[in-house]
Amino acid sequence: MKTTPPWLDIARRQAGLLSRSQLRRIGLDSNHVDTQLDAGRWQEVSSVVLCTTTGVLTRTQLMWAGVLHAGPQSAVGGLTALELAGLHNWDRPDVTVMLPKSRNLEPIVGVRFVETRRPVRLLCASGVLPV
Repeated sequence: MKTTPPWLDIARRQAGLLSRSQLRRIGLDSNHVDTQLDAGRWQEVSSVVLCTTTGVLTRTQLMWAGVLHAGPQSAVGGLTALELAGLHNWDRPDVTVMLPKSRNLEPIVGVRFVETRRPVRLLCASGVLPV
């Protein structure tokens, strides 16, 4: 019987994206990650986020990449959150991710990080994440 890799359920819920910390929590070390990257099965989106697929990221994957990269107190915000709620014809090329003030993040192409002093979860419709 073929066993399912332990990361697969998480990746399915997150459009194929995983954070390095999530992988460490389930017992996968950097050697496993490096093997997947070297073989071309996965791609590195940032120093924090990995994608279990190759090619250009979809819009949903960009949303997950931004939220995973920014950390647990972040959420999709602005017009991107409204887009997820069903608003049409107001979308922008970049996705917006809200995060607490004073976080120095490396940029991700296609993601606009917006820092705020206000509680992010209150600003973003109870912490909107991509579906």
